[in-house]
Amino acid sequence: MSTSKRVTPRVGTRFRPERVLALYFCRFAATVGLAFTAGAAQAAGMPMEKTRAPTPENQRAPTAIEEAALRQRMIEQETNTRSNEASASAARERLDMQALGLSPDDPVALDAYRTEIQRSPDAVTAAGDFVLNTSWGNGGLAGERYAGSNSGTYLGIKAAALSNGDVVVVGQVQFSSTASRQLGITKRRADGSRAVWTGADPQYSQYGGQYIVYPNTNTSVPPVWRVVDVKVRNDKIYVLVTGQLSSPSTYAPNILCFNADGSGCGYWFAYMNPSSFTNDAVAMDIYGGYLAVLGRNSLGTSGGFWVAVFPINAGGGLDTAGGANFPAPNGFDRSEPADIAFRRSLLLPLNGAPDYYVLFTKKYSADSSDVDYDPCLLAVRGSNNTPDTTFASGGVRCKPFDESGSGKTDKAIALTTNAWGGISDSHQGVQVLVNVARSVDSGTGIWELLDRADHPRFGALGGAAGSHARGEGRVVFGGCGPSSDGEGCFTAELHAAASHSGNDFLNFGNDMVVAGFRNGTSIVGGTTRYNSSLIARVNGDSGELTQFSTFASGYSEGWFYSLVARNDHEMIGIGAAIDNTVATSTARTQIMTGLTNLDDVIFRNGFD
Repeated sequence: MSTSKRVTPRVGTRFRPERVLALYFCRFAATVGLAFTAGAAQAAGMPMEKTRAPTPENQRAPTAIEEAALRQRMIEQETNTRSNEASASAARERLDMQALGLSPDDPVALDAYRTEIQRSPDAVTAAGDFVLNTSWGNGGLAGERYAGSNSGTYLGIKAAALSNGDVVVVGQVQFSSTASRQLGITKRRADGSRAVWTGADPQYSQYGGQYIVYPNTNTSVPPVWRVVDVKVRNDKIYVLVTGQLSSPSTYAPNILCFNADGSGCGYWFAYMNPSSFTNDAVAMDIYGGYLAVLGRNSLGTSGGFWVAVFPINAGGGLDTAGGANFPAPNGFDRSEPADIAFRRSLLLPLNGAPDYYVLFTKKYSADSSDVDYDPCLLAVRGSNNTPDTTFASGGVRCKPFDESGSGKTDKAIALTTNAWGGISDSHQGVQVLVNVARSVDSGTGIWELLDRADHPRFGALGGAAGSHARGEGRVVFGGCGPSSDGEGCFTAELHAAASHSGNDFLNFGNDMVVAGFRNGTSIVGGTTRYNSSLIARVNGDSGELTQFSTFASGYSEGWFYSLVARNDHEMIGIGAAIDNTVATSTARTQIMTGLTNLDDVIFRNGFD
């Protein structure tokens, strides 16, 4: 892995990544930098775990055509192919409304209809549940098109909170179907209003400083191919993107740093092999004084992944990274990375980076027709970036859900870690979010570990988790199973079955809150499937499902990509929505939905 050294702008100068880019290419040409290839890792005394020899078929580099097809698949997944198929045009919406005796030209009727089709039939709230925070934004909702055209594609990717309570939201911006993708950043105040980036470089400032759009007019820096993640530490905003370079022709993870006022504070590359086309960023985590980046070796189901771990210096910059390549963790050469998280504890290690976990999906066999996938965790020692064999064989532990009658396609999605207790009675938690194949419609699974073993109470059979329990620290909810079990089955006779997919989750007090979407028919009848933004709340000790709700997006359809907590009773759902009044099939609007659990039980949402 070739990683860049820290590059800090001089005092009094603006953040100009093009200077860093030129410097990087000079260094690249001179082959300066560290290369954490497998050979380098072994030379440094870092053994690379591999229990069986890979076959030539699943180790060969993809051809240019294959790679292009894989990248196009990722693009389609980002803009949600199912939504494209389910949302053909405004004409369908008009016909549906007319069939119900409603006028599609009546704005009140249109708003009521859109709210209704996005509501799950079982979405009954109780005191303490999260509901729309009507004091945030416009009745709890905020749409974002970055002062661009309505026919563009604007996705809300991730968010993080600053110390003053403002929320930084990163999005993926494409002003038209033929325009380049860009990074967009907004900052939202406590009431949901948009704050101005007073220190943003003019070339990245958009619409009077209300947005940062990167690279915007700056053509001397790499265009953004994909926006991945954002984290905040000491009010430094670290954004992870995958850049698309032309010389060398490759994709490369870039880490951008911004101050709370929008001014720049650094720019770094995280590479494995600068000459390859397989350096996509996947996820990032920050803990203590370290930042970790997870990247994939390929876009397919082979190739494994790599990790770069940067020390964060006193000024907030990133020093030279350590890291390692994991092309076949525990011999599973068909491995697709999903997320990374440091191992939280009450005491940070005195020397070196904290240990960390990588969440990935292993394909059960090299057979291209095999659809059996399992979520797996790789535990890694931060001191030398080698597998932690005290966790499991080869440092890897896998946990299939394998629901009855399904294709056993259990895909790893997201990972969180936490720690609690006192010095003499401390505990560590690891939580894994999984999209689980069910016999009729897919559902959502959570696997939890307590002190590195399966949680004994979470999802225990016969315990508080009830019908969602699967034992061994697992629960499954949503979707539709073989015996009409699951929240997607309860009105199957009315054709209201639905799948439920998780995209991200966070620890919130004693609960885990999942953000995702419901894809199913609405409660107004019919067989056309729609997408609705979804959150689910699960008790972190028992696995009991305590809330399962969909939320209107303010548009025709919507879904959540992630969540961010503002405080101990407010959070914001980040995502995207389809507006059927815009004819372009790929058009999307970034959405932010304010949620609160301090609701008025008499007038909650005007219905009770």
